[in-house]
Amino acid sequence: MNGLAGKNALVTGASRGLGKGIALGLADNGVNVVVNYRQHHKAAEDTVGEILGKGRRAMAQCADVREWPQVRTMVTNIINEWGRIDFLINNVGDFIYKEFDKLDVKDWHAMLDSNLNSCFYCCKAVLPFMRKQNFGRIINIGLGNAGNHAFIHVLPYAIAKTGVHILSKSLALNEAAHGITVNVVAPGLMNNGSLDDEQVRQQSRMVPMNRPGTADDLAGAVLYLLSDAAGYVTGTEILVSGGWGL
Repeated sequence: MNGLAGKNALVTGASRGLGKGIALGLADNGVNVVVNYRQHHKAAEDTVGEILGKGRRAMAQCADVREWPQVRTMVTNIINEWGRIDFLINNVGDFIYKEFDKLDVKDWHAMLDSNLNSCFYCCKAVLPFMRKQNFGRIINIGLGNAGNHAFIHVLPYAIAKTGVHILSKSLALNEAAHGITVNVVAPGLMNNGSLDDEQVRQQSRMVPMNRPGTADDLAGAVLYLLSDAAGYVTGTEILVSGGWGL
């Protein structure tokens, strides 16, 4: 992928799971990676070690991206240490599976804070520096078919992700003149590494390609949108779902 080598990326929630897979995929293509994490310090340091082993620069940054002051401090630290942030991948997003009658107010706010507010905070913190560079790539992890369907069991999650899609298109329009693209990678049913065999079988029955998605599937779309090949692509969504939700 042309245009990636030597660039600096911030990946939120990159200590484990899909975020880690994206971070390692970036490192495989020559990108230096900041591994953001909230709780799992050891896992973040292990991910940093793997990236360093690939010959790229890496560092861990502890910040709860649901909190604006922590996001602002994290971004300032990265700029002070590395000088610039070229790529932002907003991967953080907790998930709750409950029917509406079992949801409480805390669940609602938790989904908005984790999935939508975190994305807004990180974009807001990074964009002034990208404008100064006249270059930047932002990729927000959304949800396949968010806004197009009813979601009985994941309502607040789906609403938050719908907000991410609208935010992304709006920022794409706002930042195009500054050399900054903003796009969404929208996964379907994914295996983040924590599913057992029965859960994998259950998801596979729901996906036309007969398997849940993987971190490699997600990373492939991310790498394309960060590359020079997608320099004229902004405000769009790449559905990474194996046909789920069509």
